[in-house]
Amino acid sequence: MKFSIKKYLFHIIHVIYLTSFCYTEELNNEKLIYDINFRIFSAGEATFESHIDSINNEEVYKIVSKTISNKFLDRFYKIRDQIDIWIDKDNYSLLKINKKIKEGRYKRNFSAIIDQQQSLAIYKNKTKKVPKIVFDPLAAIYYYRTLNLKKNNQYDFFTFDEGKLKEITLKVTDTENIKTPLGRFQCFVLKPFSKNGKKLFKNNGQMTIWISNDEKRLPIKIEQNTSIGKLVLNLRKYSKF
Repeated sequence: MKFSIKKYLFHIIHVIYLTSFCYTEELNNEKLIYDINFRIFSAGEATFESHIDSINNEEVYKIVSKTISNKFLDRFYKIRDQIDIWIDKDNYSLLKINKKIKEGRYKRNFSAIIDQQQSLAIYKNKTKKVPKIVFDPLAAIYYYRTLNLKKNNQYDFFTFDEGKLKEITLKVTDTENIKTPLGRFQCFVLKPFSKNGKKLFKNNGQMTIWISNDEKRLPIKIEQNTSIGKLVLNLRKYSKF
């Protein structure tokens, strides 16, 4: 149980963690709350809040992601993760990120800044050449919501996560009705793949994301199939605060 949650919960939250509609609402003061389930177990809760902030006197969006295991899982493997991400207000690309990961006895902090003018990622006293427009895997979900999604379409982009640059292809594979605690939604089904053909996740895991086909473009459900079980995030609550 410890091994499963540690290995796969991290992946799904950080990719999170994808119509004829385009998302036009402001991200300011938006809150998404997900129930997390692994196999038949309730594992905890993931929360995403977004609001307007500023960097160098320029308005940006700040996304705060928190993942908390429930009391049952706390007895075996306590999770208290927080990720703060600042993204460009126009194209949702990554500008800055701070991570504080606490999972069982494992702890890790990571921070990075993207210098778009120099096309550099700056982290741990290192620099890495990156495209001017690069996305955080977690915050990319907000970018997906702006796309004019249609079945069989695909979109290419780069992600940067803890020093690793990846070229991703996002494919719209189908449409499907999805029921969650928030209600029933008609959704587009999205799947991310590595552009170079390599496996995007370990042990041949596959990510699937359901985005509602309406004006809110809500990320309704996120699922990770793995060799040892299925991890699922179901949207329980959406609000503007």
